[in-house]
Amino acid sequence: MKYLILLGIIVFSQNSYSEDEFYLLERDNKKMEEAMKMAKSTLEYFLKISNERPDRYDAYGAYIKVTDNGQTEYLWLVDVKPYDQKYLMGVLISKPRLVKNYKYGETIGFLPSDIYDWQLRNKKTGVISGAYTICAMLNTNSHDDMAYFKENNFGCRS
Repeated sequence: MKYLILLGIIVFSQNSYSEDEFYLLERDNKKMEEAMKMAKSTLEYFLKISNERPDRYDAYGAYIKVTDNGQTEYLWLVDVKPYDQKYLMGVLISKPRLVKNYKYGETIGFLPSDIYDWQLRNKKTGVISGAYTICAMLNTNSHDDMAYFKENNFGCRS
């Protein structure tokens, strides 16, 4: 039996966030595993930047794994910043579909170890760095995918 994981995409637009879109992927999706591994390997950079809040960035997002009653879902948060020495906090902008203990728009606390992807948006250029899971879903053979990624300034690198 193959298991599926639910993944979401949130795009930082100029002053808001686009509607979330969800995809079901096989649990052992190698591209997604590599993307999450890359996000984890660069997490210290994101944590440093989200703590310092330099002027060059205007959006700080994290993709966290949450579990409730045996259901696991990955959700995007924005305005991510330190809460104290141990926890971070952010505003939930994904609409939970499986977990019931979180609500869209609420501020929640989480540990850095809960982060499976992150995004930073450069205020001047609009380029989004990080977003490894979103980039992993890019189909370079699809004109629509390529247009979407270019329009939203994802800084995907192969």
